[in-house]
Amino acid sequence: MIKKSLTGVILCGGKSVRLEFNKIQIKINTIPLFIDQIFKLAFFCNEILVSTTANNYEFVENELSKLNNYSDYYREVCSKANIPSINIIKDEFEANEPNYNNLALTKAHIASNKIENIGPINGIYSGLNQAKNFYCIFLAFDMPFISYNLLSLLSDMKSKNNKKKDAYIINSGKGYEVLCGIYSKNCINIISRNIMEKNYKISDIYPFIKIELIALDKINSKLKDYKIDNLNFFNINTRSDYDIFSKLYDNFVSISTSESVAEIISNCGNLPDLRTLFCHKWKYFFYRKDYKY
Repeated sequence: MIKKSLTGVILCGGKSVRLEFNKIQIKINTIPLFIDQIFKLAFFCNEILVSTTANNYEFVENELSKLNNYSDYYREVCSKANIPSINIIKDEFEANEPNYNNLALTKAHIASNKIENIGPINGIYSGLNQAKNFYCIFLAFDMPFISYNLLSLLSDMKSKNNKKKDAYIINSGKGYEVLCGIYSKNCINIISRNIMEKNYKISDIYPFIKIELIALDKINSKLKDYKIDNLNFFNINTRSDYDIFSKLYDNFVSISTSESVAEIISNCGNLPDLRTLFCHKWKYFFYRKDYKY
């Protein structure tokens, strides 16, 4: 597969206030969720950035140092040679000053109005600023069931659209999927302005940019063609979400039950190693292998 000129940005911020622990530590078996997103984005991107907060930076850096070890779990689906360059960037708006010449607000305004608790728009701003490509596909690290099908749809929409847009966003029916979409560097100035005006709602930039909206009510045939299900948009915010994630992943209950865990183990041999079993389960979810439509 030929990779696109596309930067993948994994958003690893957040305070996990609704959980009893920092969700950056959530793992699939032994693999942190954000590491798993790296291997998914590697199919489509020639650069990957991990955007994180100061609080999570040490954990992210430490886990990235183990990437070669983690890649052994993905040996059947993605070789080490397929992983593009990976860099960590800090979610610090103040550290990435916008082009003030193009903005009505000034540094004095920033100094007198402290910017804090910005949220994920900070990661989008930072990722766009530091990406080497014009387009970035952003993905929240806590969306564990993102599929190859969804990433293919987003990538193809950007590539096939003759009239290039500033962003490609999905409306899943429950609202805009603002943390699973493609944004371009054309969005930087309006994001900067909104942040300085303390408007941190990501979708509030949409009226000011050229957006390709992939809406459920208008693209049913395309969603069917790409076999995209709502599980793609599941994310982990609460303890209940975490329990659901664990149950889904451990028991395969979200996909067709035509292949049980026992059958997979049987197909691997009597004593399958953890890496082999991990690959079977990973392909099961990422490719929606036995999903019934």
